[in-house]
Amino acid sequence: MPGDFLDRAFMVDDERRQWRTYFIERETFGNTALSDVEAKDLIAWCEARNDPQAWKAVAAGLRLWLSNDRDETLRRADAAVRFLEASPVPEDILTIYGSNIPPRSWMGSKADVMERRTAMFNTLFQHKNRRIGARAQEIVEAATKQIEIARKRERIEDEGREQRFE
Repeated sequence: MPGDFLDRAFMVDDERRQWRTYFIERETFGNTALSDVEAKDLIAWCEARNDPQAWKAVAAGLRLWLSNDRDETLRRADAAVRFLEASPVPEDILTIYGSNIPPRSWMGSKADVMERRTAMFNTLFQHKNRRIGARAQEIVEAATKQIEIARKRERIEDEGREQRFE
């Protein structure tokens, strides 16, 4: 059934494809349209499709992190790593994964959320595929800069709130 769903998403013109892939990427209540689909099924569909855009669209719809609500820790989703390893151009997939480091919505510190998400990429530095390791390092470097900016912004906002309170 996921193959039929994805076939329909990709059988239309570019404008409608963009809208359909937009909905594949978006989360609803912490799940995406592809959250419960087996990685092997998605990989098989992408391989049969032989379209680089299909790999990217599916990657954007994968759940990358699994959370532990008790202590707010994140661990990487094994399906996302299997999909990355099967991809013909893993750098593109990592770029898409990296674009999900900044949260679309959050509670608390945005920098803290980004820091927890960035940790997944640290585990890929020593990957057997050197292309994956190198791209993961680039993503962590860029994310670290974004985290620093977010921390500065949060510090300025906190100082402003404290001054208004006094």
